[in-house]
Amino acid sequence: MKHAVFTVILPELDLDETIAEVSKAGYEAIEWRCKDVPEDKKNDPYSYWGNVRNDMSPERVRKDGAEIARKCRDAGLECFSLASYCSVLHADDVKACAEAAAAIGAKGFRVGPPHYGGDINYNELYDMAVKAYETAIGIARPLGLRVLVETHMGNITPSCGLTHRILANFAPEDIGVIYDPGNLVTEGYENYQMGLELLGGYLNHVHVKNQCWKIAETLPDGTDKWTSGNCPLKKGCVDWRRVIKTLKSVGFDGILSVEDFSDTPWREKLTGNIAYMKAVAAEVEAG
Repeated sequence: MKHAVFTVILPELDLDETIAEVSKAGYEAIEWRCKDVPEDKKNDPYSYWGNVRNDMSPERVRKDGAEIARKCRDAGLECFSLASYCSVLHADDVKACAEAAAAIGAKGFRVGPPHYGGDINYNELYDMAVKAYETAIGIARPLGLRVLVETHMGNITPSCGLTHRILANFAPEDIGVIYDPGNLVTEGYENYQMGLELLGGYLNHVHVKNQCWKIAETLPDGTDKWTSGNCPLKKGCVDWRRVIKTLKSVGFDGILSVEDFSDTPWREKLTGNIAYMKAVAAEVEAG
């Protein structure tokens, strides 16, 4: 398996620093965050989902993608995926992100499914999503791109089963899955083996992070209310030894992309997580 970094976790680094540090830490690939920085966040402290030092908007990547890809190649990094934040329901945004992914030489790009909030019936959202992903594939295919859907809480693809229900309408060469065991802690957990067997050839790559459950408050009657949140890779509910063993059992030999949202300092994330994942893989291989 190869190791990558999803650059959303490095908001304080500029383009050249990101490439240099990811390469220096021993990674072989990079998954670029592709999103406009909101105007009202540009003067805020750097953060994962707010202000970032490296502006990788779809417009910027479309314009400078070839140069960014060259810098990555020179550093030994493959731009294998573009992690856009476009919704499949907005075809113009999908087109812009597809063009950005093509410009940077990625093989696929993330396209978000409809959110689920209970205000619209799931079955309606499912029908909308299938039609919209058909449109997205029509945009991506001529550019040689695979549309990617992430297992993610809060939308209609929180589990392998519900993600597969949409993807099964299309060919695996056109659409794939970003499998995120960390997200499954919050919503959508299924037996790892069963879920990965179901995804089969749709599996594209894996996000590497961890989450855990904590007591948020205790009510006067003694009832505990729980909440999930991000935590360091070794400290959460995901058993990465089991995940790696299962990935190997289904023949996956692709990319593991670190997406650690814990409060661990960024340099420690880069060096510590790749060392841990390589050690886990070696342990699993040794039996």
